[in-house]
Amino acid sequence: MPYININAEGEAGMTVYLSSPDIAVPANRDVPSPASGPAANPAVGYAEALHRIEGVPLPDAAGNSCAGVPAFQGSVAELTAGLLAGAAAGHPAPAYLCWAHETSAPHPATLPAMQMAQALRLKAGLPFGVGQQGSLATVSAAELLAAFLGAEGKRSALLVAADCVKPPFGRRFHRAYPKGDAAACWVLSSEPPGDYRWAGTRYALCRPLAQPPFKWERRHFEAAERQVTEAALRLAAGLRDGDVRRSWLVAQQVSAAFLREIRNAVHQDGRIRLFERAAWSEANLLCADPLVSLRGLEASGELKRGDRVCLLFAGLDYGAAAIDLQYSKESGW
Repeated sequence: MPYININAEGEAGMTVYLSSPDIAVPANRDVPSPASGPAANPAVGYAEALHRIEGVPLPDAAGNSCAGVPAFQGSVAELTAGLLAGAAAGHPAPAYLCWAHETSAPHPATLPAMQMAQALRLKAGLPFGVGQQGSLATVSAAELLAAFLGAEGKRSALLVAADCVKPPFGRRFHRAYPKGDAAACWVLSSEPPGDYRWAGTRYALCRPLAQPPFKWERRHFEAAERQVTEAALRLAAGLRDGDVRRSWLVAQQVSAAFLREIRNAVHQDGRIRLFERAAWSEANLLCADPLVSLRGLEASGELKRGDRVCLLFAGLDYGAAAIDLQYSKESGW
């Protein structure tokens, strides 16, 4: 398996090594799990991620300008078509296909995961979706697929993190960054090697507010923003643990205030570096957001063998979750 793969749009990907398939996710408290289970098992597998952003700036349903935010007019299945074609090239048919999503299809009967499976001509694989937990769905989906592969001895699984914002939902929500459309794809396999070692997942979930999000006033939004920021800071603080030369934090683009607090905390610790992407720097790409930023970090050439990377996913009405990785290649991209 080559270290770098090219998808249908000519974009480079990366590989991630999964060291443990175990899952332990309590419903209402922080979950520090340095290895997501027992001792790391070097025979479990890896994940290959290919990233794609497609679309042009469009106004949202209320007519507000969304310049600088990627917006796709088609369906989620259409957004991911080229991405999936690249992921399927040269790989065995996956046993599972999971669509991780924060948004929903306008017509649930279209079953985007089924459409993706049909596009891949996937006859024997099991397609399904993971949602209803904001952008944390990507973390849950990765854990589920890793567990399935470990428990059933299958060779590979496909994770698609993709969102398209459609009416009646708008792209803007109080002071949060506007929501953009994007997709990322991982091929999870039981066969190593990988460019990253999977070091575990961690969760810091928030207490739901009394009012549902569609009824939030400014004070509700600010309370939720404070909650998710505090949750994210607790996870970021975990990067100080262990004997690691240096750590990278790749945080979701939730809002300007959220990133400002993350930035201030990181600047106080010289061992942690915050990477902020240049492309779509004021857009939240939902379930694919930290993966798109990670691609920018790879392209920067700053990653060195042994560096720890924390992908920090966050949602205002759910909390934060982290995927911890360790870079295992000899040099940057």
